[in-house]
Amino acid sequence: MNRPNNPPSFPRHLLIVGASARAAAQSAHRAGLSVTAVDLFADSDLAAIARTCQLAAHDYPHAALPIARKLKECMCMYTGGLENYPLVVGEIGRAARLLGNDQGALTAVRDPVRLATVLQAAHWNTLQVYERIVDLPSEGEWICKPRRSCGGNRVRRLSAARHEADDVVEEGCYFQQWMPGRSYAASYLATSDGCYLLGVTRQWHRRDLFDRRAADRFGDEAWQYLGSCGPLSMDAATCQQWWQLGTIIADGFDLQGLFGIDAIVSEPGVLEHQEDRESHLGPGIEPEGGQPRMGEQRIWLVEVNPRYTASMELWERTTGVSCVRNHVNACLGFTLDDQLQRGPIPADHQLQIWGKVIFFAPSAGVVSARFLEEVLSRGGVVTGGDGGAWPMVCDIPSVGTEVRSGWPVCTLFAAGTTP
Repeated sequence: MNRPNNPPSFPRHLLIVGASARAAAQSAHRAGLSVTAVDLFADSDLAAIARTCQLAAHDYPHAALPIARKLKECMCMYTGGLENYPLVVGEIGRAARLLGNDQGALTAVRDPVRLATVLQAAHWNTLQVYERIVDLPSEGEWICKPRRSCGGNRVRRLSAARHEADDVVEEGCYFQQWMPGRSYAASYLATSDGCYLLGVTRQWHRRDLFDRRAADRFGDEAWQYLGSCGPLSMDAATCQQWWQLGTIIADGFDLQGLFGIDAIVSEPGVLEHQEDRESHLGPGIEPEGGQPRMGEQRIWLVEVNPRYTASMELWERTTGVSCVRNHVNACLGFTLDDQLQRGPIPADHQLQIWGKVIFFAPSAGVVSARFLEEVLSRGGVVTGGDGGAWPMVCDIPSVGTEVRSGWPVCTLFAAGTTP
């Protein structure tokens, strides 16, 4: 992986650009960085720790470019949504020092055909991919996915009668083999020394709340991301599989810094309550306790998110380690935190499990003071696995914010010792 010959010092200021910058900004804030955050929401808890700039939907993300040019002395990273705009990422990289995956790496790893080719070359489980509906085999089930999408939006399962789908497939889509199983997300850090597995979380989509027939009625919203739970405990063999998958991707596309993988774990890869437990970080510790773990499984990669992902803050709440600080360290060639260098959490560590779920507006409206008071009164803070106090409600809109039906309003958290 390419690194500068004379890496600069650890930055004091960081520009974060994405659909939502709150989680990454909080991580950067805990690392002692000052932050300028450019996103679609400029929520009140983001404004409390960063200079914010809210972009109108029709200006996103291109309006971030003048800000990056103005702050050319600072370093920049991107979060969810910006992977759909590689040209903008390239422009930001020319305006400021980009920490993370550049336009070339981003374009390559988000190409479903190239991704499948890399997986096949590594002899990994590979979902079939087609770029045209007319090329689909007559047998099997398929998912229609936009090339530019985020959070599972506008993803749907094709009808068994392919001619019914011919009229509704929009341009810019591709087709991926549908695989039954449970949805997981793995978080990684790619460095010059190799790839680190941070953790694996279970993730929920709207369709997971209903049986398949009912879920199909959601259409384009069936695969919409709702939330995550983790980090999950795994045995050594399972952890090795996830690490190997991350290494294949990091090496195959020359990734650097934080990235995530969405995957389906096919049967019998379900969570089973076992009498042993091992670390969610890596192999090598003795089993202990009564945590749920993953059983025998096959991991099918669905897509790669080459940036800070939604589930990373759950790992951060468990360990107290700033993902963004280690992202900066990895991109600049600095030493990583001891937590990552040690690898597995000690066997006697009581693993804390975090869950998050996004509350979406059931109808259009305006955020009122009464609504915020009600939500925040049920939140408060909880002591995390690191001993720190973590808020249970985040992405808090300001009073008077207009919200459309189906838009995210806030994020709710919960903590415990089991998922």
